[in-house]
Amino acid sequence: MGATLIRKCAFCGEDIVLTKNDMHMVSYKQKSYHTECFKTMCNGRVLKNNRYSSIYSDALQNLDQLELEAKKKLMHRFVQDEFNEYLIAHYDVGALSRRFWSMIADIQSGKYNGKRCKPIELETLFDMWKDYQKELDKTNAWNKHHGKVIDGEVRVNYDLAILMSNYVKYAKAKEKAKKEAEEKEKQSCIKKSANIDYSKIKAVESNDGLGDISDLLEDLI
Repeated sequence: MGATLIRKCAFCGEDIVLTKNDMHMVSYKQKSYHTECFKTMCNGRVLKNNRYSSIYSDALQNLDQLELEAKKKLMHRFVQDEFNEYLIAHYDVGALSRRFWSMIADIQSGKYNGKRCKPIELETLFDMWKDYQKELDKTNAWNKHHGKVIDGEVRVNYDLAILMSNYVKYAKAKEKAKKEAEEKEKQSCIKKSANIDYSKIKAVESNDGLGDISDLLEDLI
């Protein structure tokens, strides 16, 4: 079973059980709600027809945006928890300090060691860390072999510094790989299209009078 987060619905009082694949909830005025509970609450407040009714009417109209904002915050929490567990396990530390996570938050905002840097999203930094882990471990082994022992959170910070110095190169490589994958997919679609014998396509009458060729495509490729 994957990781879960629990929030208490401010309307019904029941738990909101959240996973990375199911994050249907609304966060409103620093309170959490099941989406359906939030809709019920807002509709009830609107029907009261008082000075607050328009506020809850607006909330209903912006429900999709409220859900999206809640999902974004929840995903960040899931990623940070997963990131934290990964670092604790790999670097064999009991816990990572607030100072470390404050540094990670600064990086997301575009600041590292008191100076400006390129902002890096948490999930991107986590992916980069995993991608570079073998190289980081090799560097650590080399350091130990030469009498430079770096352990615990000190090593975590040391490896973070290595990642920060390589981020631009990493980002460019990722972007290049993405474009190559998109081009490969594009060429694959063009190739499939070129293999279709359009002379074999004929309209198939349906109840609404429109042609339906979906059941013929397999014979044409």
